[in-house]
Amino acid sequence: MATQPLFQSFNPPVLFPVKPNIRVAFSAGDAIIAIRGAVAKLPPAVLTATLDEIAIREATSALIEGARGVLSAPMYRAFLNWGAAAAAFETHRDEELSDGLCATCMEALREVSALPARSIQDALFKSWLLTLEVSDSPAFGPLRFRPQDSGFIVNSVAEGVGGDFGVLSPLVANLERLSIRAAMLAPSEHFSFTAEVGSMISGAFFAAGERPDIDVDEGMPSGAASSTIVPPSMHEWLEARARMEFIQASVDGHSGTPEPEISRLCSSLVEAQIALLTTSAPTMAELAFKQKFYFEIDAHEFDEESIGASITADVDRLMCCARHPAGDGEMGASIGHLGADPHTAWLADRNRAQATINAADETLTDEAADALSTYTVERDLEISKTPATTRDGVLAKLALIAQISLEGWEPNMDWCASALVDAQRVAGVGSLAGAVEERHRDMAA
Repeated sequence: MATQPLFQSFNPPVLFPVKPNIRVAFSAGDAIIAIRGAVAKLPPAVLTATLDEIAIREATSALIEGARGVLSAPMYRAFLNWGAAAAAFETHRDEELSDGLCATCMEALREVSALPARSIQDALFKSWLLTLEVSDSPAFGPLRFRPQDSGFIVNSVAEGVGGDFGVLSPLVANLERLSIRAAMLAPSEHFSFTAEVGSMISGAFFAAGERPDIDVDEGMPSGAASSTIVPPSMHEWLEARARMEFIQASVDGHSGTPEPEISRLCSSLVEAQIALLTTSAPTMAELAFKQKFYFEIDAHEFDEESIGASITADVDRLMCCARHPAGDGEMGASIGHLGADPHTAWLADRNRAQATINAADETLTDEAADALSTYTVERDLEISKTPATTRDGVLAKLALIAQISLEGWEPNMDWCASALVDAQRVAGVGSLAGAVEERHRDMAA
């Protein structure tokens, strides 16, 4: 068998044709050209940034903008100086720069400590910085307490207080979140931030301090009230109210009083009522009394223009204090309950004005009703368009939407979206995803 010949295949070979040399070319359309142009305009830092770094950039911007609304003007400027110095000190760097950055950071801390607190948020920020130093935490935060230091009473007290800051102060809560998130990206234990992240944070603080729209004297945005708000005297208000109520009691008990005396008392009562209505209301509660009293009495004998101007000035002043808490003394104590987030106060004022309209009788003039309606609409817009910074603020925005529905009006969809965004951002609940999907289904149908 081994000697048998092997039969070879006689199938002719198949000749394959030569492949043509084809080149594929893509022509960029209008959309691609527009995208390329927009990307080319972005700063190099944005083009090379990671998603985490972009998120930190956005968180830093939100922190700075939020601080502008809760700190007094002097403390806000000191906060910007401290933020730039502390972030630079905690950034990965050449050791030769340490001494200079440390001195700058210490100077910024001295500036903050030398300023008197003009609001509870000022005091909480200063207390948080003190706790950072006591616990030997990083200069920009977050608070860190070492187990070996728990035996010292100072550290034990600081640790007990440390957990309260994030609850009482939205500013401190945002600082803690930002510092924790940024520190997670640092590969070294010696520095809290990478060079990219640290430069991004310190640069944002420095840029905010150089904004041209910050008034040099007041630290307020251009166009805002640049004059110092002078707190009205609680004593002056109480004296005017007590005098009016005393004369009112004398008129009510006039039985047996001679006619000339009654006429004199009535004239004095009118003067006392006008004096009270034109005296600045020092608190929201007194302003509510002032408005209610104005609509309950016969106002035809009074100068309605001057009284209306007085009430409007009270509203503007108290709302400004709610947005920029900077009062101290009697005024500071009276507005302290408003907190950093004014949404709850706005909602209360809005409901009070609406209740006055609903309960009014023929004594409420058309002009007064129109003014109250305009005031209600203005509060609605403030509540809906201003981002909430606390859970109470989120609840106030959601409550406004529910109240508008119950009053027979259809809520603005943008207001609803704003409330959901704040609920997700502040409280970690709620989302626009389901609403967007439902909207898309409606549009497809």
